[in-house]
Amino acid sequence: MSGQIIIETLHSDVLQNNPLGDPAARRVPVYLPPGYGSGSERYPAVYLLTGFTGRGTFLLNDSAFDETIQERLDRLIAGGQIRPMIVVMPDGFTRYGGSQYLNSTATGRYEDHLVDELVPHIDRTFRTRAEPGFRAVAGKSSGGFGALVLGMRHPELFGAVACHSGDMAFELCYPPDFVKFLNAAERNGINSDENLRDWLAGFSPKMHPKP
Repeated sequence: MSGQIIIETLHSDVLQNNPLGDPAARRVPVYLPPGYGSGSERYPAVYLLTGFTGRGTFLLNDSAFDETIQERLDRLIAGGQIRPMIVVMPDGFTRYGGSQYLNSTATGRYEDHLVDELVPHIDRTFRTRAEPGFRAVAGKSSGGFGALVLGMRHPELFGAVACHSGDMAFELCYPPDFVKFLNAAERNGINSDENLRDWLAGFSPKMHPKP
């Protein structure tokens, strides 16, 4: 017995007119466990967040020598390693590569989209157990960071969090790169505050406030 993947298209109000002009319509894969279509049971839901440059549909990619995500979930459920569940794969992609699933004046309100729009939509559309004890958020890289932040900010929604190799603490790991950047900038004629501001404004014209 196999589960199934369906694609939900959610037209977001909070992502309308976002600063980058990214689409407000988001395609969200949803995994439904084996037996979902033939019963009335309600299931826990896991929100699985992709890393930087990823979106939910990327998790559906298959290869010649590996399982698809549906096959993997089917196998784990059949083997009793995980319980039957609904798995939701949100789309937090932006033209900058990602949103980390947070609200930003530079990219848009992706936290609000997930918390205020996607979770209620999933609970209305599918037979979830709509309480924090049966709802989890998990992710890798930027998705791991997003999962941690969403879980801490919204305990009323998420009762469990899993962060895999979350990309965070940039203020600790990247200071040496600032020295390299300043040296490279000077070599390329960016050698004053005014030049630097112009360069940053050109690189990220949607930043607000302007640097």
